[in-house]
Amino acid sequence: MKKILLVEDDEFFRSAVKDFLSKSYEVVEAENGLHAQNIMAEGVTPDAILTDIKMPKVTGIELLEWIKLRRPDIPVILMTGFSEILETTKAHELGAKDFIPKPFKSADLMAKINGLFGGSSAWKIDEGKDEDFCSLPVEDFLTEKNTEFGIFVKVADNKYIKISHNGGKIPEEKLKIFKQKGVHFLYVKQADFSRIVGFTVNVSRVVNASEKVDETKKLRFLKYTGGLIVQQAFVQGTDKDTFNNAKDFLSSSLSVITSSEDAMTVLDQLNDHNDYLYSHSLGVSMYSVMMAKKMGIKSPQTLFKLAMAGLFHNIGFKELPADLLQKNRFKLTKEERMLIESHPARGKEILESIKGIPSDVIQITYEHHEDLMGTGFPRRIDKKKIHPLTRIIACADAFCCLTLKNPDNENPIDGHAAVSKLMETKEGLLDTASLKSLCDLFPAKIAS
Repeated sequence: MKKILLVEDDEFFRSAVKDFLSKSYEVVEAENGLHAQNIMAEGVTPDAILTDIKMPKVTGIELLEWIKLRRPDIPVILMTGFSEILETTKAHELGAKDFIPKPFKSADLMAKINGLFGGSSAWKIDEGKDEDFCSLPVEDFLTEKNTEFGIFVKVADNKYIKISHNGGKIPEEKLKIFKQKGVHFLYVKQADFSRIVGFTVNVSRVVNASEKVDETKKLRFLKYTGGLIVQQAFVQGTDKDTFNNAKDFLSSSLSVITSSEDAMTVLDQLNDHNDYLYSHSLGVSMYSVMMAKKMGIKSPQTLFKLAMAGLFHNIGFKELPADLLQKNRFKLTKEERMLIESHPARGKEILESIKGIPSDVIQITYEHHEDLMGTGFPRRIDKKKIHPLTRIIACADAFCCLTLKNPDNENPIDGHAAVSKLMETKEGLLDTASLKSLCDLFPAKIAS
């Protein structure tokens, strides 16, 4: 009979697992990693080790290191939960044979152990390729709600481990540790991501309508939901469902955006996002609406078109190589620059394929890099032919390039400095009324 060394500091849980495994295997118990080391030092040689990660005296990771130095032939299966997410990558590097998240079903554990002794040598982490997954901000997603979806952590390119079959909330102290260690995202399968976006849009509608939720929290959730929608458009493609999600989201969010008086708070929220492309799109959408309000535009239909155009103005980037988008524009070759400058036309083509998107939104998306001197791209058209709302989007786009993190701007400047810089460098290129609305949003600081 195969022998399993079961290492778990929770006596009740250890006893339950032992009772189950003892029906098929000989089980030797250890209450922590140190106890397991002592058992093996006394001559006990297990055929496999099933160990928790978080234990006193000697952790599961430390036990794994110890075993790999002495008996690398003994396979180790790790049991863990959300609190040990940071250790999973290291466990992979150390050569852990398999991984099972707590809580687990008895049948799942037995399948893994049977597979182990059946000669399966592959660590069961390759659940798909990078393109099969979508990222979710750790703090935003997992603190908002429980989830019924599988949640994964990325351990290497094209390698993911499922850390939970049923999600849950991560304690605040764990979130802080994740961010300190540079872990900002967990992952879900694309099929689940679509359901999450739809669910979140519905939650966003309730949050935005509630008088009990303060403005800062509403903006935070708006940033999260908008970011998911833009990500869905970029990763899964822009289709009718994505458009409908965006429409529902923007319809419920316009009141929050137009009522926001603290423009700097919006910048702070957006700069806390780790993917510059999504935060930039949402930023252009939000600031376009805020600028329009300062310009006296009140029509809900007009504000909606602005918000929608801002959200999708860079959708043409979807068809360009990801590494090209991460490259500083001053390091682009002539051919690469031409590719970048093709994104308005690509965006127009994408949006035209979707029934229901207003023609104004498509035109604004196509023109957002044109300027008032006729030197923009892709068509270098005369200023008289530029859509009036394009002028607002173009100004918001230039503003967000200065104030939000991106490959050209690792150290963004604040709103006041950005407005001053635009007035100095873009006057004549950008619309005067749009620039003035930014000045109204960020009035000049009075020297003390």
